[in-house]
Amino acid sequence: MRASWSVWARSWPRPSVCWRRFPKRTRRWSRKQGAAARKVAKLHAEIRRQHLDHHHKTANALIREHDVIGYERLNQRA
Repeated sequence: MRASWSVWARSWPRPSVCWRRFPKRTRRWSRKQGAAARKVAKLHAEIRRQHLDHHHKTANALIREHDVIGYERLNQRA
């Protein structure tokens, strides 16, 4: 059930690479800069969805394995 993150990471273009072409000092974004911003946002959204999916699957597997899950709040400050 454990996924290999390195295999997924190699298939993605790095989000920072899209921004390197454009200097920060420009005031208005050109069409290419807008496209680069959308591309970066799309990559970040894909990564976010995969992280959420991984956490959801891990939590479900934990719930299926155990009958009872106890949660205790310890007062460590006092």
